[in-house]
Amino acid sequence: MTVKLFGLELPTNANTDNKKHSDVYNLGLVLLEVITGSSSDHLPSKIALQKITSGKLEEIVDPRLYYHEQPIFGREQIEIVADLATRCIIFGCQNGKFHIGDVSRELFHITKDGIDGRSRRCPSTHNLEETFSNSSLLQMISMSPDSIHVPAARGFS
Repeated sequence: MTVKLFGLELPTNANTDNKKHSDVYNLGLVLLEVITGSSSDHLPSKIALQKITSGKLEEIVDPRLYYHEQPIFGREQIEIVADLATRCIIFGCQNGKFHIGDVSRELFHITKDGIDGRSRRCPSTHNLEETFSNSSLLQMISMSPDSIHVPAARGFS
């Protein structure tokens, strides 16, 4: 018996191995829905996969992601997720080809690269931190002993 919920097949009494492969496949569908902005009912995964593999990803990307307005790094990230979704759908339903642990590792690397890539590609944050650091250092250096007021201890003159 299977239950279909928003285009995902959820096996209720399937064995563990088949469920793991089904999870990978379904995660691929979810990733594809994130990229396209529509469910597999509106844009079948077969059509989406054909567009991705033929290099026409921009034709199916959700307009709200502003694919063409993204910097190169942003477009690359969308393409990497589309590639992962494709592999989940193609290899996720084949025994032993692609496991949920593999997908998890790749998503971790995509996220890490996204964070690291942003900090490398957005030097303004680094410059701001450096400016703040230099400013604080200059303030400490410019403080003369005359401007520092230390109250005298009681009982001592």
